[in-house]
Amino acid sequence: MGHPGPVRRSDVAGAVTIRRPVRVVFAVCSELRNLPRSVGDVVDVRPLGHDRYEWTVAGPAAIRVRLTVEVTAREPDRALAYRSRGVRGMRAQWLFRFEETDQGFCRVHETIRLPFGALGAAVLRAVGKNTSVELHANLRRLKDVLESDDPAR
Repeated sequence: MGHPGPVRRSDVAGAVTIRRPVRVVFAVCSELRNLPRSVGDVVDVRPLGHDRYEWTVAGPAAIRVRLTVEVTAREPDRALAYRSRGVRGMRAQWLFRFEETDQGFCRVHETIRLPFGALGAAVLRAVGKNTSVELHANLRRLKDVLESDDPAR
């Protein structure tokens, strides 16, 4: 299904429960142009066609980085996976799983696999980017956006 494979110790993961139905959460998350609303360092997303997108990411020292991201799996209301394009060992990968809670809300599980695993995470920390902290902040922003009065705005 496009998942990066078995979970590694160096993978970064988190989860959040959002008080919206799974179908609403999945619809918002699967439209990657919505990312700048909830992902702190993604400032722009431009569709390239064929489930490919150009992301503009705010890097350290006000540097803007552009990368191409492709959706690798989309299972409506269940899972969404995408990865950055480029040299195979240098691709970041994201997996989102969506599940319905007993209350009818959506539990979102996110896993990020960084290029070079723990080494890649250490390099990012050295330039001021803590992937674990950012992942949890992004999930909180996603929850805030989706639990607002109009999640589709």
